[in-house]
Amino acid sequence: MSVRIAVVADTHFRPPTVDAQRAYPSDAIHNERSARAVAAARALHPDAIVHLGDVVHPLPSNDAEHAAALAVARATTEGVDVPLVVVPGNHDVGDKPRAWEIAPTTSAEMHRAFRDTWGAPWQAVTVRGVRMISLDTPIFGTDSPMEHEQWAWFLRELADGRAAGLRLVVLLHYPPYVAEPTEPEHYDNLGQPGRARLLDALVAHGVEVVLCGHVHHPFFDVHHGVAIYILPSTAFTRPEYAELSKIEPAPERGRDDAAKLGFLVLHLEDDGTHRVEWVRTGHAAPDQPAHPALAPGRAASPASPVGVFLRDDWSTPRDVPYGSLDELVRKRARPDAAVFALFELGVRVVRIPWSDLEDPQGRRRMEALASHGVRALVFTAGAPSPELAARVDAASHLVAGWEILGSRGRVDLARAAIAALPAGVVPRYLSAIGEYHDSGAYHSHFPPHGFRAGEAEAHGGVGISGVVMRVAFDEPVLAGASRAVAAAGGQAVVLHVELPRRSEAEPAEDDVASAHRAAQAALVAHALRPAALLLDPFVDLDRGYWPRRGLLDRRWNPRMAAEVLRSLGRVLAGAAEPAVALDASGDRWSLGSAGAVHLGDDAPAGVDLVTGTWVPAGSSRFVWVPA
Repeated sequence: MSVRIAVVADTHFRPPTVDAQRAYPSDAIHNERSARAVAAARALHPDAIVHLGDVVHPLPSNDAEHAAALAVARATTEGVDVPLVVVPGNHDVGDKPRAWEIAPTTSAEMHRAFRDTWGAPWQAVTVRGVRMISLDTPIFGTDSPMEHEQWAWFLRELADGRAAGLRLVVLLHYPPYVAEPTEPEHYDNLGQPGRARLLDALVAHGVEVVLCGHVHHPFFDVHHGVAIYILPSTAFTRPEYAELSKIEPAPERGRDDAAKLGFLVLHLEDDGTHRVEWVRTGHAAPDQPAHPALAPGRAASPASPVGVFLRDDWSTPRDVPYGSLDELVRKRARPDAAVFALFELGVRVVRIPWSDLEDPQGRRRMEALASHGVRALVFTAGAPSPELAARVDAASHLVAGWEILGSRGRVDLARAAIAALPAGVVPRYLSAIGEYHDSGAYHSHFPPHGFRAGEAEAHGGVGISGVVMRVAFDEPVLAGASRAVAAAGGQAVVLHVELPRRSEAEPAEDDVASAHRAAQAALVAHALRPAALLLDPFVDLDRGYWPRRGLLDRRWNPRMAAEVLRSLGRVLAGAAEPAVALDASGDRWSLGSAGAVHLGDDAPAGVDLVTGTWVPAGSSRFVWVPA
């Protein structure tokens, strides 16, 4: 049975009355939001609860307000009946030393209230074979007796934990870095040489997971085998990171992106792997608890039956303008909220161009995703060369399949080139690119990918593992997928399923229609068991041509389609038999011992796949009726 650790960060509890630092409207509900998150974490009955620092908002230099906020925090955590590990943040013990820092720098005296309330600023707790080691990161770089004492203790703990065969999890407030280990020091990372020394120690002692706070935004990386997670806050988002998005900021200039607020549950599995589960708590909880099968915290998301098209940039760090908390340095960060959403949905296959993996940054990010079981379906166009085939096969640990696109009408050229290649490791799927019209018809510059049912060229050949079939946006999912699989004549099939479109100039913005189509796609994938089924797109396309909704909006927050898919993934994981369509529309499905799913206006009473709670008949279009 897995070890479950609930991990909360940056609650920023405030004094119940006077709060001199209150500047934004949402500041008034930080206590409520964070208390709700702490209550949700406790309700999961995890093996331990961790707080990664910035428990309160007022700095310890403001004695009265700091003490009042600490009283609120202490009352909120009173009665916790599992190990509680609290890590000191800069709002708890003072800021890390920087020559240009104007906030009060940490000191032994500024640790007094923290020690009195939470205990030692660094400590180690063992829970069922997992050793959690917390560090006081604000003292990094102080060259103080405290820092030297902590380093010696930390190295002993790492060595002892490894010698005892324990799984090692390290808890920090300041992360070592946000985007790259070599990035310059800024407000949100550790300075040198402490950063390098810490990273070297983590790698040398086989640390499995590092959990960090402070940044109020989700980020993820793997450093030489060490998984590093930076958590969102339970109270507010840091507004400068709204610059990572290509649309206008969330309310309060990006400081109140409520959909990103929440905590993580770290699931350490018996097989030596781990998964993280994002529990979003920024909005008010439903009136009733979720059905146990869909409630958060019990298990990480199972592998989803669907993959996604990663059309938007997913791997390149972006500049955050200097200013705000970093007046003298430009920092960079990646859009990792999308990566956390992949984990949240259990996505295991992402479709990307092969050029993403030829790029060093894209390759590095795919290596990180592969540590979570995510692999790429890569695509190239034209007749493949032996040199390209060798490079694709060399990346087999990252690549689930290779889609080779031939121009429609000349697919035989690609087929012949594939037949001439040496036998490969990565499955090779023949696809097509081009228009579906006779000569003289209106020409479009938007060629679709994949064969349609009935196309004579949609057959394999020597060296071909299967074919790629497309279910267009104007084609019912069940009927289109069934025709595509039948047309493939027993070959393995990769299905592309487009979410609703309108025209190249008119946006498709019907969230219910997108959720309906996504749910049907998941059920079809479970029923037909294609080699892969991929939804297009993952993130909204709100500019350019064919604007349409994806599973996430342009801030990488979940739309209704993502909410339905997350719940449906858990339901389908409990279905021992393939899903069976009960009508031609694909709106009613039997899941055998797991019950039934209804997707129409006439859905009966059951569990709402959007909220996970019981609803009466006719109140939701997305309903699971447990057996």
